[in-house]
Amino acid sequence: MLVLLSVIRVIHVFSAVIWAGVAFVNYAWLGPAVKASGPAGGTVMGRIARSSLPRAMTIAPILTVLAGLALYWVYSGHFNPRYMVSWKGAALTIGALTGLAAFFEGAFVTGPTVDKIGKLGAEIQAAGGPPKPEQLSTMQALQAKLDGATARGAIFLAISVVGMSLGAA
Repeated sequence: MLVLLSVIRVIHVFSAVIWAGVAFVNYAWLGPAVKASGPAGGTVMGRIARSSLPRAMTIAPILTVLAGLALYWVYSGHFNPRYMVSWKGAALTIGALTGLAAFFEGAFVTGPTVDKIGKLGAEIQAAGGPPKPEQLSTMQALQAKLDGATARGAIFLAISVVGMSLGAA
């Protein structure tokens, strides 16, 4: 049982590092640099979208959440309320809830918005020439939506990392 828990913990931590690390880098550095680069930034993001990063950012959160739920089930004594209100339990609970919030933000807002931006970008590129006013307006609205989702996701993950760190102490 100890070996299995250790393997699950490694999966949880490793995938969480990938997920949170990419989210923080994207929010703090990559996103702003892409915006400041104008059309060249879109080219860079298009290349990133065709890399293995989108797949990793689908798999890492799923592994993090599944492994985290398994660990939480074991360490909380099968969701024992007394554990959950202890210092360690409360820290892990806050970390788990904000991690789940980040997961759902990514699954239902960030991911679909990125897909829509990619499709619209491909449509604009295929048409050649400058985007139509309605395409530009739609792209700006999608980008604003993505900016908000990226910020919320990074905040949720930062709180989750702090909660997990305090709860693991």
